[in-house]
Amino acid sequence: MQLFWRCIGGNYVRIAHMSKTRWMVFAGFVAAFLVAIYWHYFSRASIPHEAIQLHLRLTASSIYEFYKATGRWPKEADDLAST
Repeated sequence: MQLFWRCIGGNYVRIAHMSKTRWMVFAGFVAAFLVAIYWHYFSRASIPHEAIQLHLRLTASSIYEFYKATGRWPKEADDLAST
């Protein structure tokens, strides 16, 4: 990496120059990092996804248990309290 001084507004500032290949490698790592975060957050094996599936299964089993016990479908949430 080359460093040189450039005059900006009367002040000399040290500017770091990277080659185009290094910028491409750096951009690739940043893109891979962002994809990894996205993949981890929206993965079907993630903890929040598993928790939501568990709650949906419990709710569905309560609905079918109420139907099996009474012979009718629950009309409101309080109906499921009896199961």
